[in-house]
Amino acid sequence: MNKSLIITLISCFVVQLSAQKTLFETYKAQKLAGQETTLPDFSYAGYEYGEKAIPQANYKLFNVTDFGAVPDDEKSDKLAIQRCIDAAVANGSGIVYFPKGLYRVNEAGGESETPIVINGSRIVLRGETGAVLFMKEHMTALDPSKLWTTPYLFQFKKKVKRSQPVNVLDDARTGSFVLKVESTGGLAAGDWIELNLQNNEPARVAEELSPFQAQPEWTEINQKGVIVKVFHQVKKVSANEIVLADPIMYPVVATNNWTLSKWEPATQCGVENLHFKGNFHDRFVHHRSAIDDGGWSILQINGQANGWLKDCIFEDVNNGARIQQCANFTVLNCKMTGNGGHAAISSEGSSRVLIAKCDDSASEWHTFGIAKPAMNTVIWRCTTVPTTCFESHASQPRNTLIDNQQGGFVISRYGGAIGSLPNHLQNLILWNYTATNADAYPNYEFWDTKDKWLKIPMPIIAGFKAENIQFNQQQLKAAEALNGRTTPESLYEAQLELRLGKLPQWLMDCKEK
Repeated sequence: MNKSLIITLISCFVVQLSAQKTLFETYKAQKLAGQETTLPDFSYAGYEYGEKAIPQANYKLFNVTDFGAVPDDEKSDKLAIQRCIDAAVANGSGIVYFPKGLYRVNEAGGESETPIVINGSRIVLRGETGAVLFMKEHMTALDPSKLWTTPYLFQFKKKVKRSQPVNVLDDARTGSFVLKVESTGGLAAGDWIELNLQNNEPARVAEELSPFQAQPEWTEINQKGVIVKVFHQVKKVSANEIVLADPIMYPVVATNNWTLSKWEPATQCGVENLHFKGNFHDRFVHHRSAIDDGGWSILQINGQANGWLKDCIFEDVNNGARIQQCANFTVLNCKMTGNGGHAAISSEGSSRVLIAKCDDSASEWHTFGIAKPAMNTVIWRCTTVPTTCFESHASQPRNTLIDNQQGGFVISRYGGAIGSLPNHLQNLILWNYTATNADAYPNYEFWDTKDKWLKIPMPIIAGFKAENIQFNQQQLKAAEALNGRTTPESLYEAQLELRLGKLPQWLMDCKEK
């Protein structure tokens, strides 16, 4: 039987099954029976798989004022802050501490050419309440004709090591924990791996997009093919078998040329209790200039495992934070305020990122979301103003749960260049989403038949409240409670409780705030 037909029949089966049981009841029954599940398992998202609270790191303290930073003196503190960070990195760990006051981190006179770089593990940027990092001047694009080339001001950028890839020998279904490979390459328990697929066979591309088809201008998926890049931690190694600490998120078919490499990220880094203040006060115009799209971009966090960003404010900025090629990273209780710019906070090419209890009152053009081969991202209990929408910025993100979000659902805000479409691939899931915007969409199409930009194949919607939005249900893989709330209230919480037997205390405390 044709694979595309099989996928279509499975999709129809899921919709029919949801009429008999709720989506979560079906998932729970499948999980308890040890079967492959129709919903992804999002319960491993976040710092330490969501099982532990973000720690109160007690590394050696490095006070920026000891390295020449003077708050409130109207002079640049940028070089002093870099010296302080470098000292902490040289120590092997450290708290880079900012006493309260205003620190100038990007003044005129060439400072806009140079980011502040954090190149190590176990480094935490921590502010005393009232610590403000003020970015007076915007960063300069490396190529002003390419709007995406403006560097971020702060860059966690440890050089990530990767071993030579080895081939995966056997298939492994979603939810399993075992990979058989041609060589374990000296891997040990606690190590991290990068699991990769790149396959441009036309049949494989067609299967990925089914029941839809690629458009000729989609150069990425047509030329490079299906790209999956996910990060896992190793639990045990024996002979040619690797047992993972977290489940496989995408079905592995060995004949599709899967490979595996050792991945050595930075670990246990954080940013906490800081107020990042930009100087962007113009009316934002999407793609007008490199300044609009990225001049005031704050945090680029790349190549991290088990890190965090919490209790931070991003005011008058173009981009808040990008979590890039990370694993098990938590963003908690962060706020976008002031003048709206390009984007809020997103997971880009990362695995199991949790964006939790964040608020966008600035109305960024793209609010919290995903891009590139992000996998198993959870956006949990976030709020936005009515004039924005979640980001889904193309280049093959998959398995995204937007769970109990309240705010805008504005069309044409996903993002992504035409060559990198679709905006998302399998398993975009909206769970108990409350849309607060007044825009009327009587026949909302996730795979827009009238517009070349909006392309998300067969999402799942469980619980959706809106005054004037109705979906084209033929484009939904599964749907329930389209005009109200479904149960359980939160899929992330329910899956985590099912796995652990109870909700962890950090999550209970977070819900009560």
